[in-house]
Order: sequence, then structure tokens, then C-alpha cells
Amino acid sequence: MFDITLPPDPQVSVLLAVYNGRPYLEAALRSIMDQSLKEIEIVVVDDASTDDTPAVLAQLAAEDPRIRVETLSQNCGPARARNWALDLVRAPLVAIMDADDIAYPERLAVQKRFMDAHPDIILCGTSIRQIDADGTHIRTSRRPRDAVCCRWLSRFAPPLMHPTYMFRYTGALMPLPKYNPDFPVAQDYEFLIRLLGHGDVVGLGDVLLDYRVHGTSITGKNWSLQKQKAREISMDYCEAELSKSVRDGLNPFWNAYFLGDITPKTDIFSGLRRMLTEDLRRYPDHRAWLQRQTAQIALAALKRGGCTKGQILRAFATQGRDFLPALAMRALEIKRVLPAALRSDSNL
Repeated sequence: MFDITLPPDPQVSVLLAVYNGRPYLEAALRSIMDQSLKEIEIVVVDDASTDDTPAVLAQLAAEDPRIRVETLSQNCGPARARNWALDLVRAPLVAIMDADDIAYPERLAVQKRFMDAHPDIILCGTSIRQIDADGTHIRTSRRPRDAVCCRWLSRFAPPLMHPTYMFRYTGALMPLPKYNPDFPVAQDYEFLIRLLGHGDVVGLGDVLLDYRVHGTSITGKNWSLQKQKAREISMDYCEAELSKSVRDGLNPFWNAYFLGDITPKTDIFSGLRRMLTEDLRRYPDHRAWLQRQTAQIALAALKRGGCTKGQILRAFATQGRDFLPALAMRALEIKRVLPAALRSDSNL
């Protein structure tokens, strides 16, 4: 049996900010305590919880000296709590964990091996299995994504789930950004966008985390504000990523995708078509992936705009007919019925 001690030089610092996390906290922390990679520290910041969270943390810290608990005297929100934890980490790699998710035993070892083998990558995430409040499997989401794909997807949403993040926090790239407390939601998105200014981000195809979806999560309670803040982040990011003519053409798409603002005559395809043309010149090796993802993001915008199935079909048939082949291939890809040779993400 492994002798549990606090390593003098941990290889990974696991960061967890928690507020009233009693229902799932012990299972989440034990999934980190049981990692195959043992040379870690677990930095937990209790954001002035009012439930039994302090008792759970005290019990687990007594079992495992790798757990370091800091308790804040007043609630300051997840961004400031995570920043407090970042000031305490000692390892060159930081892994994020949430108090309601379950990490698989090999999660940290797999991510660390990847980061060691790819010193140019600043952050990697993993694929996930979604579970509900009771732990029942909902769906598995595999996210093998290279640096190009992650940068492209970051125009519209975080390309990776926050509790799968592992990123570098020492070395020549210091000082790296911290979480922005001005964002009560979408902090992970805003944080990742600023990390992209320091290096590349990738997603691993390995499913290494059970991600819990329930109504009491921050995202679940603040969906409207989440969309508003995500739109701000997206537009700021695209200012550096895309030409002005493309950005201007994307306004109808952005309004539909983030705000649900769309009418039957709204043409979201013109702007996306212009963006795709620019992207294909920049990333010719990703042609199939870019075509299919652009078609899928068009479909998502129409759905978020409240369009019926009939309205969606008419929009594609009249305004976006050239997107239909790519959309059909993407649908088959999602269902995993395409052979590997025809999958646009088979080499990622």
C-alpha cells in the first residue's frame, strides 16, 4: 500500500474551491485521494460554507496529509476562492476539480504524461461522462481536439469542461492569468481565453471524469446571465481572431446563438460562410472538420433562436443549402456510424 505523505515537491496541485458542497464533496475528494498519481497536493478553499462542508474537509484532511484546507471568513465567490488557492499551489501543473464531480483513477497520470510530452501545450482537458444528481449516466462526450480545433471552438464556448483542466502555472510563462471575479458566471471561459494568449490548448479523447449535471450548479441557476457573459467573451476573443468584415457579418449569428434574437428572415449563414472561407485559407488541413463544425454551429444558433424544425429546414434549404452536406456528415459523425476514415476528428 502506498504510504500517504505530503510530497516535498508535488508533481500536480489539485485545486478545489467549495461552497456548501456537502452532498457530493466526499466522493469528489476521495476520487482525487485515490488517484494512481500519488505525488500530488490537494488545495481546498472553503468559501465560508454554512453546511457540513468544514466537518467533511476536516475528516478527510485527517486521513490524507496531502489535503491542505483554507477556510475563508466570508463568502467571496468561486473566482476569488480559486485565486486564493492558486496563490498556495507548489506544483508546476495545476488540475481543477469541482466538488460535485468524480475523477477517474488515472485522470491526473494521463494528463501529466501528456503535458510532459508536449511542453508547448499550456492546458489540456479530457473527455467526460455526464451523470445526473443521482449519479445515473446521461451521455458520454468524447472531445479529442487539437490546438486548431480548440482555438476555433473558443470563439463560441469553452471547448473543454472546466473540471477537466490541467494547466501549467510556473516557468517562463509566468505570470499567468487568474480567474476574473467580475464574471460571476462563465469564469472558466474567460480564464481559458486569456490562457490562449500564452500557449495552445488541447482536448484528450480519454474519458477521465464524471461530470454532474444538476439544477443547483452555478450554470444551471444562471443560464441567462451565462449566455450574456459568454457573448461578451466571444466577441472580445473574435476581435483578435477574425477580420473586421467577418466579425461584422457574424452579428446576426451572434444575436441568435447567444441571445435567441432571430426572425424567420434572419440570415445567419452569410456571416458564417464568410468566416468559413477565411478559416479554410488559414487551416486547409482541417477542411472537413471546419465545414462540419460551422454547419453544426449554424444549427445550434437556429435552435437557440427558438426555430421550429420546419423553420430550420427552410432556413437551410433557402439560405444555407451549401451547408447541408456538411451538416449531414456531422450528424452521422455524432451518431458514430461513420468509418474512421470519414470522421473529421479521427486524427485529433
